[in-house]
Amino acid sequence: MNGSIKKNIFFLKVTVEKVVTEISIGHWI
Repeated sequence: MNGSIKKNIFFLKVTVEKVVTEISIGHWI
């Protein structure tokens, strides 16, 4: 259970970073 929660948090972090990067790139263009 604990491991899967950590995995979900890691996946969430990666997804958020992706979205932020895409927004930043789109903002700069």
